[in-house]
Amino acid sequence: MSRAYFLTKGLSICNRLTTWYRSAVESVQNLYTYMQSYAKTNQWVFMEGHTHPLPLSHVHNSVVPVWSYSSYRLTSNKETVDSVCRLSWLSANMVVVDQHHEIKYDMDTFIEQFRLVTHKQHCPTLMTIFLCWCAEKRQWFPANTIVQFHIITHEGKEEMLTLHSDNQSLEIKDNKIYYNMYLPQYENYLNTCTYFHA
Repeated sequence: MSRAYFLTKGLSICNRLTTWYRSAVESVQNLYTYMQSYAKTNQWVFMEGHTHPLPLSHVHNSVVPVWSYSSYRLTSNKETVDSVCRLSWLSANMVVVDQHHEIKYDMDTFIEQFRLVTHKQHCPTLMTIFLCWCAEKRQWFPANTIVQFHIITHEGKEEMLTLHSDNQSLEIKDNKIYYNMYLPQYENYLNTCTYFHA
């Protein structure tokens, strides 16, 4: 084998390594740019059929979101908005139970500042409010965690809500969001629980 052959093979390997290196550098730069824009974003959108909010900077199509969230303000995009509501809870703590431990978060600051701009018939779920808190605090949890809300209602009663069981238990009255375990769609769930736990 001649020197020309080894020189050609050496240059070929060098070109492949250079191409691989440039590709790796470009991927790291793209990841860094993505993470930087994610960390700086304050605008989130809730799409129909998605479980988590998406940063608005990462939505590049013309899909109309169901909700948009920015700086303690959740806005309905489904219908014409006609009211600004707030949570009626006097105080709340959120307890996240993971496989190995339990973590308690104070939600009082979030409750004080949170506003809902919506139509009176379009009420968010408990999951949507929870995800707004997650977006505001940049704190995310695995899907298998149990999330409980220990709230003090507007009447001074202590209630415990679980994220999945009480997800549809919120209603809007007098520009406030109330917990109501006696909503018509929620009563069917209560009857089911009574039947299975009796």
